[in-house]
Amino acid sequence: MAACRRFLPGLGLLYLIFFVAACLPETGHVTWQASAEVEPALAAGVKSGLVYYYSGSENVPHTIIGIKEEVPFRRNLWQPAEFGEVQVREWLENIDNPHRPITYIYSGGKLYSRKGDFLGLWYSKYRFYSGYIDSEGKLVVQPPIRVHHRGIFRRDSGEE
Repeated sequence: MAACRRFLPGLGLLYLIFFVAACLPETGHVTWQASAEVEPALAAGVKSGLVYYYSGSENVPHTIIGIKEEVPFRRNLWQPAEFGEVQVREWLENIDNPHRPITYIYSGGKLYSRKGDFLGLWYSKYRFYSGYIDSEGKLVVQPPIRVHHRGIFRRDSGEE
């Protein structure tokens, strides 16, 4: 009986935590799934219903993301692609230019909510780092992290 009294407060606290967690907004981490379909989809320029943003140089960005129009998005350090899909196609031409020295290989992926809903695309020379849905229901995609030559992780400022 004494052992039971000792665990009851902890059990009540655990119940309270689960109850509060169930009432929280739909927050959570975003998953990234590698996809060879991303680059051809971006290059085709088919009306996709995506809004495009970039990080890095305006001429040849190191990362391009396309977020579904209806998904609320917190821009953070992302710059909007002013000319949308036209600008994205021009970037891809610059990235794939055979006369430009190839120092990085770009790869793509798709972003999904924790429920499995498609949120957008990621195309970059850097790996996807992190994304989440904040307490206001907005998608937050963290800027890429690159490894400094001394092995120290830091957010990429866009400078090469």
